[in-house]
Amino acid sequence: MSSTNKLDTRSNDIVEIECQVDCVDSKGKTRVPRHLPRHSIFQHPDVREWKENIDPSAELRISRPRSANSQTVVKMEVPLLSVMDRLKELEKRATATEVEQAEMKTKYKALDIAHTTLRAENSELKAKYKALDIAHTTLRAEYSELRAENSELRAENSELKAKYKALDIAHTSLKAQMKEMQRDSEPEKMVTAYIMLRNVEDFALQRIAQLMGDENPQSPYRKYIDTFNRKFIVSGITREDLKALGSSSARNSANRIAHLPLEDEKTKLLMSRLDRYLEKHGASGDRERYRRYYDFALGRTKVALRKV
Repeated sequence: MSSTNKLDTRSNDIVEIECQVDCVDSKGKTRVPRHLPRHSIFQHPDVREWKENIDPSAELRISRPRSANSQTVVKMEVPLLSVMDRLKELEKRATATEVEQAEMKTKYKALDIAHTTLRAENSELKAKYKALDIAHTTLRAEYSELRAENSELRAENSELKAKYKALDIAHTSLKAQMKEMQRDSEPEKMVTAYIMLRNVEDFALQRIAQLMGDENPQSPYRKYIDTFNRKFIVSGITREDLKALGSSSARNSANRIAHLPLEDEKTKLLMSRLDRYLEKHGASGDRERYRRYYDFALGRTKVALRKV
């Protein structure tokens, strides 16, 4: 560890002290004013820098609780795991720096190749221009003006090509990302649809149980719904809808999906997504039927006892 002191090291006003790390064989020396008080040693710039570089949270202690002299040893109590973590962090930083340098070298190489190509093209153009200049001496001045304009146009053209290429790459990348996002979101849409199919059926079954005076729907559902149809007249939902509810295959497909609360904002949101999903996939019959299930479960339909 080097010292940042500006004092003459040969002076009697300066003393060299030792700095040690307990858990590893790491030692260093630094120079401080002789007889520097113990608390001031901890605040000395060199000592503070040494601590920050190894472990800012470590505790320091002095071998002899006196002012600075040639026998003074500052020890740092650092857990071995902390030192290892610090080394890993430094190694990660070094690796990141190496990766960044490699990327910079690759970019530089690409620019160098492009630069060489441009130089070759420029040399070719100069040769052509020189031949024309020799052949058309009388038009040299006019040709020089045209060459200057041509150079500007080439620069503008190169810039436009570069921008177009960058936009084309960005557009291609965006299309690929959008396609991937659409493909990845399809399973989520399917799961959401099955969640809502199951829950809307449960909402409707629970409504039937409520009207039948039961706490929960009774199995088997087909027989339970037949009993309900004989007992009640329901407007806003057909008998075929209710029969289909008793033998629905959606329950088996969604038997791992948790139940949702009926009157909940999240349920409303998922219901709207289910509606859009069924519409998008051309299931208009299912879409209307599950709307009726949902309205029935919420008590939006009229229900009357059949006359015996």
